This record gives sequence, C-alpha cells and structure tokens, in this order.
Amino acid sequence: MTYTFHVVVEREAHQWRAYCPAFESYEASTGGQTREEALAHIHSVLFINLEQILAQGAPVPVDVEIPNGTLITVEI
Repeated sequence: MTYTFHVVVEREAHQWRAYCPAFESYEASTGGQTREEALAHIHSVLFINLEQILAQGAPVPVDVEIPNGTLITVEI
C-alpha cells in the first residue's frame, strides 16, 4: 500500500527540521544537517509510525495539505 503525506521542512539555526502535521499526535518530527537528510529521516519516522498504526488496526491519519509543503510517499 502506498501513502502520501505533506511535510514541512524548514531551516532552524544550524540544521533542518521536518515534520508531518497529519502525524502531530504521533510526534512525527525530526531533523538533519541538510534538507535532504531531514527528508530522509521524516520518511523513516512516517514508515515506522505507519507500520505501528496498521499493526494495531488503527485508522491511518488523514493527510493535511500544506501550502508549499513537500510530499512524501511511503510504501508499506
């Protein structure tokens, strides 16, 4: 199954922060030294969260469209 979510990637001081508003209650937030690294990390965080959600039989969070957000696709 393929899922797509909007994420926010922003520069903070000396690193980049990435988070997914749809997964706010799961604290899906991470960072990296580069934008690409932050995106790779948020992809991993979303993958892990989705695995746990699906294993529990819980509903997958609904994507929150973010103007100028970056789309992340996760395959489970």
